[in-house]
Amino acid sequence: MQLVYENIKEGKEINLDNFYIPEFSLAAYRRHNNLDKKDHVTFNGFSARNAFFEAKTVTDFSHSKFTDGDISFEGSHFAKGKVNFSGSIFGKGNVNFSNTHFGDGNIEFAGSSFGEGDFMFKNSVVKDGIKDFQDIHFGNGEVTFANTEFNSGELLFINTKFNNGRFNFKVTRITGGKVDFHYSVFGNCEIMFERTEFGNSRVDFRTVDFGSGRVNFNRSVFGNGEVNFEGASCKAGKIQFKKAEMGSGPKSFNLIEMDDTEISFERTEFGSGDVTFYESRFKTLSLKSCHLDQYFDLRLAKADLLDISDTIIRDIVDLEPIGFPCKYQGLFMSEMRLREACTSTGTIINVISRL
Repeated sequence: MQLVYENIKEGKEINLDNFYIPEFSLAAYRRHNNLDKKDHVTFNGFSARNAFFEAKTVTDFSHSKFTDGDISFEGSHFAKGKVNFSGSIFGKGNVNFSNTHFGDGNIEFAGSSFGEGDFMFKNSVVKDGIKDFQDIHFGNGEVTFANTEFNSGELLFINTKFNNGRFNFKVTRITGGKVDFHYSVFGNCEIMFERTEFGNSRVDFRTVDFGSGRVNFNRSVFGNGEVNFEGASCKAGKIQFKKAEMGSGPKSFNLIEMDDTEISFERTEFGSGDVTFYESRFKTLSLKSCHLDQYFDLRLAKADLLDISDTIIRDIVDLEPIGFPCKYQGLFMSEMRLREACTSTGTIINVISRL
């Protein structure tokens, strides 16, 4: 390791492809060179493809500064110890962590920033632990975690900024714990959660700004746990949850601000637990061909169109707002069916008479 540290100090390009690297630590490098704990260490070119890292406690790249150019850890194996890239700065270029294996499961990128280019973390395996991607600022380009296995623990994207490009979480798998995107901001980008498996996790998208692109949760699977989109916003575009599956637990879509957005839950299975859209605003909201088997709060503040056609209702569907105005332009109810002792009939008729 001493030779590697000397090359870093001399500003040489670092190539660790196919190397075994034990106990890599920029904290130790700083101590040895009398640097402050948060002084950035500059890498003038870096590659560690198919490398093998291990450490007793942590493989430490914290507060690194990578100059412009592609950075690759593709195919690397982090066998033991936490992996820490917190506070790092990546210049322009692609950053590649695809096909990597993290044996510890505790990885940290919190507070890092990325220049223009793609961030690739696809087809990787991360064992149980805390995966911390909070407070990151991504540049323009694709950010992909497609087909990655995160197993259980906490997956945190709190207050992370995604710029223009594409965000790809397609076919990603989480077995349980917490998935937290709240306060995150997306630019003009396509957002894909298609066929994502969230497991029995608490899924938190509160106050997320989905930007102005298209958002796809089609065929995604939410297990048993709370699903919360309260206060989320979107400037335009479409959000689709077609044929998604949800388990037990409350589902909150309250106070959403999406006046120009079409959102569709067509043929979604909502499982058990209340589903609420209280005081939310949409261009259109479609629950077409869904089974409304539990309490549904559809007291919207605004919708050009609310589509509950071809639904089967088995519980209360609350459509009458109290304490705030409701602006429905259209309500589609064709082929809607009531089952068992449904007490929502009167509520629906009362609202229709006022439209």
